[in-house]
Amino acid sequence: MPLISWDDKFSVGYGLIDEQHRKLFELTNSLHDAIMVRAAASALGRSLKELLDYTVYHFSAEEDLMQRNGYPQYAEHKALHDALTGQAIDFKTQMEEGKAVSSLAFMQFLRDWLTRHIMEVDTALGGFLKNRAGS
Repeated sequence: MPLISWDDKFSVGYGLIDEQHRKLFELTNSLHDAIMVRAAASALGRSLKELLDYTVYHFSAEEDLMQRNGYPQYAEHKALHDALTGQAIDFKTQMEEGKAVSSLAFMQFLRDWLTRHIMEVDTALGGFLKNRAGS
């Protein structure tokens, strides 16, 4: 069973962002699946790396859109991206160092952060970008 399922309520109304969010859901679910089947550390590491790499790519794409369109909340939005990236890298580092980490707690945190961020912060960005395109 997936940790998080795409639903239209997560659509921000901006195609590129919605497409990338769907991919983030897919990669999050892949990592969750690896955790649930107790995949080997190497497989878990690959899955986490793929999610982190795509997250960085997605955040960069969003930040580029914000800058090119003069989004007034750019600094606050980027700070949220940076905070999540830092937490995810910290989790990955702890895991690679063999420290005891709660994978399921991290996945719950990631799910909650992602859904809340999309529905609150990215929805505002999507509305702004749609209005810019329509003007």
